Amino acid sequence: DFVYEESGVRLAIHDDGAGFSPETVLRKPQAGMGLSGIWHRISGRSGTLKIRTRPGGGTTVEVFMPHKRDSRT
Repeated sequence: DFVYEESGVRLAIHDDGAGFSPETVLRKPQAGMGLSGIWHRISGRSGTLKIRTRPGGGTTVEVFMPHKRDSRT
């Protein structure tokens, strides 16, 4: 899903796969570039990342990026 909102844009990706344990990913963020790479890119631009998952239950990854403000106003 991609939604254009007044304050920014929101992208949500859903799957019905095997899911995973978020604690495992947080303990070893250097193990992959995927989620940690996304988080580093959006956090530096005031964005947010939400991950909903559980082993055996699929995953939803949602990113929100606020619109860039014009520094002249």
